[in-house]
Amino acid sequence: MSGYPINSSELCRRLLGREIVSGDDRAFVYGVRGLLGKFGCPKAGDSQQAWWVIDEAMEKRVATKLGLPLR
Repeated sequence: MSGYPINSSELCRRLLGREIVSGDDRAFVYGVRGLLGKFGCPKAGDSQQAWWVIDEAMEKRVATKLGLPLR
């Protein structure tokens, strides 16, 4: 895969293997964002709503922690 850095929406799409389409996906997205914060992933700005700046190593770390393959 290429195109780094990616944001948390793209990371979730890759982990799920599909687009985020329902409210049921919300808990998954919040869990991924929580891991990004726990792992010290940088953000694109100082705002709480700033996008995560996810590189390939961070992507693999989150996928490994969740036990999910990247698609």
